[in-house]
Amino acid sequence: MSDSPPAKRKYPNPVIDPNAKEGSLKFTLNNVSKMEIRNTQYFPFQSLGGFPWRCAAERRKVTTLANRRYSQDDHNLHGTGQHCKWDAITDPTKGFIKEDSIKIEAAIRIKGATAKSFRTKSHYDFFSASEMADAVLTVEDKDFHVSKQVRDAKILILKTFYEYRIDLIDRDDKLEGILRIADIYDIKGVLDEAEKWLLSEKKLTLERKLMYADRHRLQVLQDHCLKKVTTCEQIMALRRCNEYKLYSSEFKVILFDMFADFSQYK
Repeated sequence: MSDSPPAKRKYPNPVIDPNAKEGSLKFTLNNVSKMEIRNTQYFPFQSLGGFPWRCAAERRKVTTLANRRYSQDDHNLHGTGQHCKWDAITDPTKGFIKEDSIKIEAAIRIKGATAKSFRTKSHYDFFSASEMADAVLTVEDKDFHVSKQVRDAKILILKTFYEYRIDLIDRDDKLEGILRIADIYDIKGVLDEAEKWLLSEKKLTLERKLMYADRHRLQVLQDHCLKKVTTCEQIMALRRCNEYKLYSSEFKVILFDMFADFSQYK
């Protein structure tokens, strides 16, 4: 019997205006009763005021409360608010939990920023005719004005990707190229197959797999690899590896949190 494929990646619809200066991030934490101590649930990134934001819910056994804030690579800030008692959160009479789920909302207000401006996203109206469009695609009674050249190029890429066998990859750089293009065109089938292959691949190092998982948002692979990191010494070794400089600031924060946890329970 073959292993089941990795879970599909989910891309939530934005719930706030990315250009707004204030708003709130809203998430749902499911299966609360199954959440173990030292288990962290990271929610998807959302944009507000030109900055990426993400919330995390974590269950810890602590004896003190602490607020901390630190910088990573001069552009990533991390903060921890006041802790809530687990017994209170899971008590139905308190009103936090319903059907083993908790609604999480974080209010954000941006008072100012040192950057003069942020790069604005370009928007293209596919529903209106333009000089750039020379074809019309009708999907579910809706007309999409597209370019034949771009359409044909994407169809060729999709056809090639779905015919390509991931298990025949013999070089690291080939895998990187496939992952990059699959990520650009959001070809989930290829990303899932690549993630499944990486989970069982023995030649690649843990550091390299973590780099791919971080860069291409392969959450199943990242969780699988991080379960093998159980000591402060292993995290220090990750910090000394060549791939560390390629890790995102967000992933470095995860490693920092793990290091803090291991130090506390050492």
